Amino acid sequence: IFSRITLDGKPYGFLEAINPPGVAMDDAAQVLATLSRFAAILLRNRDLMTDLARAGKLDQMTGVYNRRGLLEAIEHLIPGARYALVFFDVNGLKKTNDTQGHKAGDRLIKNTAATLRSVPAAAVFRMGGDEFLLLKRIQSDSDIAPLIADLHQRFERAGVSTAIGATTIKAPVDDIDAALSRADEKMYDDKKLHYATRHLD
Repeated sequence: IFSRITLDGKPYGFLEAINPPGVAMDDAAQVLATLSRFAAILLRNRDLMTDLARAGKLDQMTGVYNRRGLLEAIEHLIPGARYALVFFDVNGLKKTNDTQGHKAGDRLIKNTAATLRSVPAAAVFRMGGDEFLLLKRIQSDSDIAPLIADLHQRFERAGVSTAIGATTIKAPVDDIDAALSRADEKMYDDKKLHYATRHLD
């Protein structure tokens, strides 16, 4: 006896009873049908919990991870491996909001996130407002400079201006806040230079 397990109209599998007694065929069929419905409910609940857990780690506007997602990612880094921790702040977001409206500002934020997501083998996090973080495994600290150069090129092609600050971490990370502070400090130095250069122009 076979009983199909379906979820939202899609088949997920079958339950089967092999060689049931002939006198129990009807009862076995009813039991399998009940079990199939129960299995479908369990699968739906599993998928719902998975979706809720994933949604709690994602930024709703951009689809990249949020701060909660970062904390979870830090816990699952490969022990002994080195990673680049790159902080970004979008230049000119306030001016875009003031002169073009908040929808234009939202598009700028989404474009920034999409540009970061184009970096291979990297995890992207929105830290709040116009600040983003990129986490990427590297072999040595010397990989930072070419990574930043690549990021600048990607943003230039996307028409996005960002301040960038980077540092390195080695897993396991004892103090992620200290590492974030280092990257954040370098990012703000880059932002000051950006606005100083614009003022000179």
